[in-house]
Amino acid sequence: MLRKLYGRILVLTSPAERDRGEGPVPYIILVALIGILAVAVYTALNGIVTGWLGHVPKNP
Repeated sequence: MLRKLYGRILVLTSPAERDRGEGPVPYIILVALIGILAVAVYTALNGIVTGWLGHVPKNP
């Protein structure tokens, strides 16, 4: 699997690919933005759930 990934990175960073104006950098940035968004959504949902759990009675 790592060889396949390494081969793909070599293809994407080859001079022929770079001349097209595309490369791995936009995809890396996109993945980073998706990760940051996922963490933000998790943090928001965690705060909401924690707040709601404070309203649930512990002894029914």
